[in-house]
Amino acid sequence: MADLTPNAGMAAAAQQGLDWRNEGLGGDGLVEATISDARKMANREPLSESKVRRMPAWFARHAVDLEAPQNDPDNKDYPGAGRVAWQLWGGDAGRSWADVKVRQLDEETRALHQGNDHIIAEIDDTLLDGAQPIVATIDFINARPEPVCIVSGRLEADRADTVAALEAAGVEYYNLYLNDTDAGTIEFKTLVAEALMSEYNIVLAVDNDEAARAAYQSLGIETLAPDDIPDAAGAAEEEEEDAMSPFRHTAPVKLEVRESAMGAEYLTVTGYAAVFDQMSHDLGGFREIIQPGAFADVLGASPDVHLVIGHNMDLPLARTRNGTLELGEDIRGLKMWARIDSRLSYAKDLAVQLKSGLVDQMSFAFTIPEGGDTWTVDDAGSVTRTVNRIDGLYDVSVVAAGAYPQTDVQAVRALLRAAADKGLIPTNLLDTSQPETVGGDSVEQHAGGTVESDTGGRQAIQNLQAAKAKTKAALHNHSKGL
Repeated sequence: MADLTPNAGMAAAAQQGLDWRNEGLGGDGLVEATISDARKMANREPLSESKVRRMPAWFARHAVDLEAPQNDPDNKDYPGAGRVAWQLWGGDAGRSWADVKVRQLDEETRALHQGNDHIIAEIDDTLLDGAQPIVATIDFINARPEPVCIVSGRLEADRADTVAALEAAGVEYYNLYLNDTDAGTIEFKTLVAEALMSEYNIVLAVDNDEAARAAYQSLGIETLAPDDIPDAAGAAEEEEEDAMSPFRHTAPVKLEVRESAMGAEYLTVTGYAAVFDQMSHDLGGFREIIQPGAFADVLGASPDVHLVIGHNMDLPLARTRNGTLELGEDIRGLKMWARIDSRLSYAKDLAVQLKSGLVDQMSFAFTIPEGGDTWTVDDAGSVTRTVNRIDGLYDVSVVAAGAYPQTDVQAVRALLRAAADKGLIPTNLLDTSQPETVGGDSVEQHAGGTVESDTGGRQAIQNLQAAKAKTKAALHNHSKGL
């Protein structure tokens, strides 16, 4: 297994970067995760696989920063912010080291995948429209169980920008093949596909180019145009997945689980704990949507967040404080990377459930500050809560599909009461006939928010459905007077 312990040159560079930062020379663009990783480098502690894989692309993007005048050692303003950041990422030694380590990791992954099913996907007009993600295609390939090999007509010289764009869009892939030959796009794709077929079983190619699809078909590979991808959103609307509480946002996800570079006793799990601009199901009278940037403030404060099972803190899997959990916000949502000790009995069980699809949702427990959300009512009486800012993030959790927490009715009532107090909805829709606990479970207050227990029951489902029906009727009547 690849040894991800930083070398002495990286340690010296990182320490220099930390010293410069302590002198106030780092500028305002540094994030806490970079500082935390720099401390690990300086102490020669093993880095996460996620960090190592990001390093080559980061160095490639920021090499141009070193050309700034203030990053010339002979300049009176040396070092500039670019040089400080460069050292914090391990400096020149880190760049060379990361290139080697990523190759080792890729070889390990390649050996693991040998002979398995894989799919091929193009980038332009398939995964990305310019710099904008094509969500339907990305969701489709991310949900596939097979590793994705991206084969594109883009040039190898554009690799750094391409990697950054794919990462920002939340595209999950195994390998990226860009044209470093004199061959045209179709010829290049054909050559790569033939090479891949010698190692893997290529079961599908997703490409917007009709000529490319014809070339893949000539090799016996099934193809799919992006426009022909089934609409998963319509089917999802029919599923009864209303079980999320307003302070826990739950969504179907595709989590990738594989053996970690640190050894067979560890698993690496990646995915999204939240997706932006995705309307929730009916939460009992309203729907909820999370805006891009909602996590910026809370992540900037470096919260101590746990990855757990079913919001149960007695079943911890990873934690930001000890470096086994990393959270970041990109243009798609709240991205998660975790390294899990598979020697935990419940972690082994979870890995089986994730791979089989028995568990396919993630949820996160959160609070918002005053003014952190907005409520709107459209002409049809439908209420939407938009979460603009989150100030408390307590856990991200793997949860079972279709769960109905007993305290959902409690939390829905609390949020609707708050909306009524703001004059957005009438007070007569509030259900005061139900007791303040459901099924004997209490509602706990944490940092100004509500985090509920997670047990479920038939009576809770009935109560939730009754509350929904009453809320919808009241909102329909109220909408005429707004």
